[in-house]
Amino acid sequence: ECLAHLSRCVGYSVGMTGIPSGFRKIDEITCGFQKGDVIVISGLPAMGKTALALSMAATMVLDNGSTILFDSFEMNNKRLVNRLISSVCSIPLHSINSGVLTEEDWKIIERRTISLQHAPLLLDDTPSMTLDDLRESCHRTMEKFHMKGVFIDSLQHIKTEYKANRTRNDDISELMYGIKALAYELDIPIFVISSMNRYADRRDSLEGKRPQLSDLRESGAIEDVADLVMFVRRPEMFHIYQDDCGRDLHGAAQIIIAKNRMGRTGDVLLSFKGDYV
Repeated sequence: ECLAHLSRCVGYSVGMTGIPSGFRKIDEITCGFQKGDVIVISGLPAMGKTALALSMAATMVLDNGSTILFDSFEMNNKRLVNRLISSVCSIPLHSINSGVLTEEDWKIIERRTISLQHAPLLLDDTPSMTLDDLRESCHRTMEKFHMKGVFIDSLQHIKTEYKANRTRNDDISELMYGIKALAYELDIPIFVISSMNRYADRRDSLEGKRPQLSDLRESGAIEDVADLVMFVRRPEMFHIYQDDCGRDLHGAAQIIIAKNRMGRTGDVLLSFKGDYV
């Protein structure tokens, strides 16, 4: 059965055995995101975690026709849609939020959002979800739409019940093991956006500020359970403007694949267009 699966995958995309991210260099390392895997996307605030997640979700939907559920506990659906329009149309998010759009902007929006109107991207901004709520929502959505992946933004915003003598570490561990079980049950990859400890920003050397697995916030279970961990870092935010190879890092996003249970790790350099998130 496994060999048959591999032969089918090689038939349509050499080296791609999972759902592609849309970023070639990431896909070369991951070979696509595998069914049953939990992929953690982490980084300090304002590094572009949600931007990367939405970009991947949009690519999976628009390029591959995959039905994707995006659960957001940080932004409502209107804000998510505005970000998608900004990204797809290359119109500054500020212009969309303010409503100050030119006639040409409207023409671009009308032309380029046609593909979004019927795209199988399901947005859920239900607040205060518990793990049980999330599991029920995902199973219900799977029965109706047969989705291929789920994005959760973010882990720390999933509501946990108060229990005596429990720590936050215990809560996050329970959430991670529950999400891993859910990925197995649904047989799809689940992407989890997670915060990073602030002290990582306070280490002395510039290289010391490079994210490490131990920086994952609040619980070692995040590192243990995750099948793949991706850190998002924008070097210029740390006054790093050139890498060891002499490449210009202005406007760059460094994607650090720090853990890959089924393959290799490595760094990928992407362009970060902040105006278009």
